[in-house]
Amino acid sequence: IKNDCVVILFVFLKINKYNTFKTHRQEYYNKLAARSSKLATFLNGWTNRVNKFENKTGLNDKNVNC
Repeated sequence: IKNDCVVILFVFLKINKYNTFKTHRQEYYNKLAARSSKLATFLNGWTNRVNKFENKTGLNDKNVNC
């Protein structure tokens, strides 16, 4: 494999890991809210915090720090 392919693969894996982490974080918050009405009051704030992290793409791959 050429070095360029390795770099592209590495960037793809970082982007995928970042986006997967973001998705799982939101799913975790949704499960907490579903289990407890007291915690459900925080769901909007948690969701806003998760949404501050943009989904990453090949064109938007800066600051992917996972």
